Amino acid sequence: IRPNRKTFKLLLSVNSKDDSGRFCCQEATVWMDRIRQLSSTLINQELKADADLYSAALQTIPRRSPMNTLTKRFEKGLKTEEEGEVATLEAEQRVQWLHYTEACGLVPGLAMY
Repeated sequence: IRPNRKTFKLLLSVNSKDDSGRFCCQEATVWMDRIRQLSSTLINQELKADADLYSAALQTIPRRSPMNTLTKRFEKGLKTEEEGEVATLEAEQRVQWLHYTEACGLVPGLAMY
């Protein structure tokens, strides 16, 4: 059995997170390179890097629902400064990923914003 594009997108999505499950630009970059190498080795062709592939890194881990996460974040009102700082750090990681995507010559898709 050979992996396909969907397999590589899932691999990127799951491994682009830090230990707390938040997006990490550094992890995403490392895994994007690994996926390129794996695709060249396993399917004898480098995976086409496009906005769809890059946006997979920003997707939530499949076992979690994005709506449940948002509901939990705001169920008791606005967060404290410390809790808000964590959200700001994750947002900064996402901005770095957008810049990385642009530096690779791609135009980020709407899903990435």
